[in-house]
Amino acid sequence: MRKKILAIVTSLILLASLFITPFASYAAGLTQATNASKVTYGTLSADDIQLLRSVFDADYYAAKNPDLAGKSNAQLFDHFITKGIFEGRTCNAEFDPAAYASANKGLLEKYKKDIMAYYRDFYSKDKATRATLIATLEACANAKITVTGLADDSIVISPELYLFAKASNIEEYVIAKAAWQALQKGQPVELTEDIIIIPDGALELAKGMTPVCTLSLNGQNFVWVTVRTCETGAALYSMDERNPLITVGNYEESEDNITIFASEFGVIENTAENHRNWNAEGLAEGGVVFAEETITSTGWRRPTEVHMSDSAKAYNIQFEDDYMPVDSWTVYCDPSGTENTTYTAVAGLEANDDGTYDVSIGLYNEENDFAVVEDYNCANEPIADLYQ
Repeated sequence: MRKKILAIVTSLILLASLFITPFASYAAGLTQATNASKVTYGTLSADDIQLLRSVFDADYYAAKNPDLAGKSNAQLFDHFITKGIFEGRTCNAEFDPAAYASANKGLLEKYKKDIMAYYRDFYSKDKATRATLIATLEACANAKITVTGLADDSIVISPELYLFAKASNIEEYVIAKAAWQALQKGQPVELTEDIIIIPDGALELAKGMTPVCTLSLNGQNFVWVTVRTCETGAALYSMDERNPLITVGNYEESEDNITIFASEFGVIENTAENHRNWNAEGLAEGGVVFAEETITSTGWRRPTEVHMSDSAKAYNIQFEDDYMPVDSWTVYCDPSGTENTTYTAVAGLEANDDGTYDVSIGLYNEENDFAVVEDYNCANEPIADLYQ
């Protein structure tokens, strides 16, 4: 699980290149809300829309928001004025309202979370004046100013965190924060697309989690895990939905409770027949593969952070299944695994101060020194209905 301690060590920025390889980020901006429950949508006036149209950079918005790929410039602008601005997405490289607010406490006291008010204020000034103002994350970092999100105030970006994210080419706050914390603990970090992989300590971490069941190719090879929440707590269940494996807070079962996380995970034989519809570059036959299918409120979900032992090998794959329209997934191979290898499936659950929950799933085999643990941060919202 991600820890909640953020002890800034500036010198780690200089060490980042030793541990982390910059990658092409396809994630949200650093100040974009990560907790949907904190976002408040509104309606803009005609004058506000006219102002935003005059400063909107469609190329910038498309590049920063790959989830909007294929949309026309008009559709991109419509998304920004109806959703994006309220979610903390920025529309050009010149101005980030969260940075502007953090650099101007008087304005923050005046406008509070009225994001549009900061646009009005900033763009009421002439271009020469605007160029002198602190209105971007980089300008705040250079001025040693910590930025707090407007759309989601659980986002806190110190100058050190920003500079680390920039050096590592990470654009999503959750990813940047988790990688930064891992480095602070002296853990080497690898990045594959939008997943943080922490190679060290996976076996000990897995052994310290709650056992779910044993899995093998010759017996039960997959297991379901779900997380349900009530107003005062949460519970993690496995196949027996009457008796939770883990509870946090004051959890009480009720028909009004919601499921915020569901995952089926386990082991499959690594043969060409079993993954004939995967496009898995470099995945050779042999061994046992750990795979999962996970759903949260945002739909099919990849983990934010993965802990894996040195013996484990990670591979990105491409699905062709119609029922799972995702671009890519990651599987983890135990090269020493056989049909007789028994794995212990494990899980974990923690509550966060911002109302979200950290959920972990994984498995390990101590004899093979093989372990994989996946971490997910889940909003307290019902899982998506993918079968409508």
